[in-house]
Amino acid sequence: MSAVLLAVVCASAWAGPLRRTTKATHGADAKVLMGQLGHKHAWVRELAAQGLATTPASEPAVVALQACLDNSDERGFVRAACAGTLGRWGVADAIPAMATALTEVDPESRYWVASALHVLHHPDAQAIVEDLRADGDLLLAAAAREWSR
Repeated sequence: MSAVLLAVVCASAWAGPLRRTTKATHGADAKVLMGQLGHKHAWVRELAAQGLATTPASEPAVVALQACLDNSDERGFVRAACAGTLGRWGVADAIPAMATALTEVDPESRYWVASALHVLHHPDAQAIVEDLRADGDLLLAAAAREWSR
């Protein structure tokens, strides 16, 4: 298969889920976005989790995002996107799952989970962020110090 044909095949395979998720995000269609949280490709699940932040918080969406955040088999960047939306929605019940995710995900995802904790402005979340000021990840520690001001 030529490189051009391969590029066309790949682009068309990605276009459908990308278009569907983008359209749902712009239309604040939580039902479609929640369905996309189960997509086979992690990047689609990440976009769906981020897109849900454009919709009003609902019990089914919170449950779906918390399940994503609790799933230790899920990719770190997807869990971080789920945490980010829960943080923007102010879902304090997600704090324990965010704290657990901090110990299980890659360094970049840890930063975004910590950012979600910061956005909550909840005393329990702020305590976790304050503890991160002494973290071994210097970027995360610096961000935590800035957020704790």
